[in-house]
Amino acid sequence: MIDLRINIFLGNHYPEWILDQIWFLKKALIHKKISLQFSNKLVPDALNLIIENFEPPLIQKILDFCKKYNKKIGVVLTEHIDFVNGIINFNGIQVAESDDYQPRKLLRLLGLLNLAPVTIGYFTLGDYPRLINFDKIIYTANIIRIPYPMIEEKDMFLQIKNKPEYDFVFTGTLTDHRKKIINYIENSSKIFNCTFGNKETTRAKLLHESRYSLNIPQRSTWKWLSPMRILFGFRSGKATIHIGSAEKCKISKCIEYLPKLDKQYILNFLKNDSTILFEQNLDKYQSFVCSKENYFFPISEFENWAEVDQIIL
Repeated sequence: MIDLRINIFLGNHYPEWILDQIWFLKKALIHKKISLQFSNKLVPDALNLIIENFEPPLIQKILDFCKKYNKKIGVVLTEHIDFVNGIINFNGIQVAESDDYQPRKLLRLLGLLNLAPVTIGYFTLGDYPRLINFDKIIYTANIIRIPYPMIEEKDMFLQIKNKPEYDFVFTGTLTDHRKKIINYIENSSKIFNCTFGNKETTRAKLLHESRYSLNIPQRSTWKWLSPMRILFGFRSGKATIHIGSAEKCKISKCIEYLPKLDKQYILNFLKNDSTILFEQNLDKYQSFVCSKENYFFPISEFENWAEVDQIIL
């Protein structure tokens, strides 16, 4: 009998920066009664799952571990890495192009390439990143989709019943484009922003003090939603509002949109009941999670990995 034990290796991240991903993985894996642990070490008696973003010293450490114990790793991908028209794009721009959101694109890509021989699968949380033609970048790539999890009452942060102080709260890295959007919205509403570096409870508290969670693209050409921000909004009791348009994904219908930056449009939108919008969008999300539109849990992929790594009871 295969004993599925997952070790989520945290050695290449500050934990507070990946709490949303950790919550997603925990919900998905524990729901299938897979044993789960978090560690700053790679361990030989479990399947080692790593969230991408590798520094050179860590790459060698992983390679040495896999060689010593004859193991494979699983990599969770969080960035949009595509091969389009013969060009590798990293979050929609060429990997060597300068960028105020991800300045380390090339280094991160090289890390993935160096670890490809010991990587058994590339996992995504839901349907993002798409990874268009990813097998043209890493020809052995096995892409594995983890289904969106149900949000239960125990996942919700304690609600504060005070009247919201802000119309919108944005949590995320401040790029030049995002700063411009925030400056514009501040002229017609009250907005507050913070970064992902803040503690999870601090982010939740800020959202409790607002009417909506704001999703702002990293730049004007950015075409994707941010599922982790949307789910965190739900857990904080808030609907998410996306600025502009975005390509369709599995949870596109579970949020609201401000398709254009117009002061009167924003003021008209703020006449809506934010509590009702939250409840409606959460209902849509929960219904989707239970539907055939969501992914099936890839249990066979984990069982195959356990056999390869010889994790046997």
